Amino acid sequence: MKHSILPPDYNHSIVSLSNSLLHYYHIPSPHKGVEELNKLLSDTHPRNIVYMTLSGMGQALLEYHLDESSFLRRHFFQSISSVFPSSPPTTTVSLQTGLTPSEHGQMPGINSVQESDHGIDTACRKEASLSERNAGNSIGNNLKYQTIYEQISKNHTGIKTVLLSSHDQKEGSNSFQSVCNQVIQITEESGDHLIGVYWTDLAVTACRHGCFSEETHKLIVQINHLLEETLQKSHEALFLITADYGLTDICENIILDQFPSLINLFSNPPSHGGRSVSFWIKKGYEALFEAEFNKILGDEFLLFPKNKFLKSGLLGPGIMHADMPDFIGDFMAITSGPNQLIYPTKKQQGYEKQMASYGGLSQSEIKVPLIIILPNQ
Repeated sequence: MKHSILPPDYNHSIVSLSNSLLHYYHIPSPHKGVEELNKLLSDTHPRNIVYMTLSGMGQALLEYHLDESSFLRRHFFQSISSVFPSSPPTTTVSLQTGLTPSEHGQMPGINSVQESDHGIDTACRKEASLSERNAGNSIGNNLKYQTIYEQISKNHTGIKTVLLSSHDQKEGSNSFQSVCNQVIQITEESGDHLIGVYWTDLAVTACRHGCFSEETHKLIVQINHLLEETLQKSHEALFLITADYGLTDICENIILDQFPSLINLFSNPPSHGGRSVSFWIKKGYEALFEAEFNKILGDEFLLFPKNKFLKSGLLGPGIMHADMPDFIGDFMAITSGPNQLIYPTKKQQGYEKQMASYGGLSQSEIKVPLIIILPNQ
């Protein structure tokens, strides 16, 4: 492959961020947190913590649209890593549970989360994103394990956990303004709070119009302004702001139907996404597929046989979910370049209209900001 990849750094990632919260609330955590954040939380003991995920706001997007004097960039703390695949539901579940993809086993478009009426679906694939519906405690109900919010509520009855998302806001309203007002109102209440916010509007806008479009720029500027106002009005609140993944503009949608030498070898349609794609191949044709794929698409995509992929470390440390091998096809193709693969099934209708996407291993997809704003700053 002619493009270099940026593997996730699971020791300094969105997984670490959620584990820092577990550590702060004295809940046994599966992984180490962000060391600098662990110390900051221990030193400040904030009464209210706002854990905000602005979906799609990778560090590259933030730095392009906001100058160094802007509110969010003034409070930039450090870069952290997303996970792989850098796509919902994988990223969302890692944020909500503090588990690596290897541990929780949730891959895009493949298992029960995707199929469920309450599932997490790709935020950019369609406007009515199912990922918004499951940004909170209901994730644990579907996946048979608890979110960090459920664990904290269970172990600390005096701490109120609240979850807000794009899906909760009334259609046609200034929904981010609405959620900011709710954050302010909650911090005014007595007692300790952990307020989770999961926001997909930025990802949807950037995918529809492009990372560097005027529409994306206006929205990021508006978010920056509203958050500055919110901080001034919030009471004793520490804000942790990050993204679950970043985005990259798409130059070309490569339609797989134009390669009959590949698609005639499929035993099932490809799945996951356009930038990290699982292939199921007819038994006995694996070697032929690998040779043919590398000949046609090897410059753009890195192709892993299943066993090599599962041993690559891209899914992170920890005990691998028992079903994970079944969720991966015979091969996994990954890119960090500007293109994506399209297989025109019903599930992928609309992909060709995307201006930007996610799920790969480019720096703009993997590198996300950690922004920390202390109370009264």
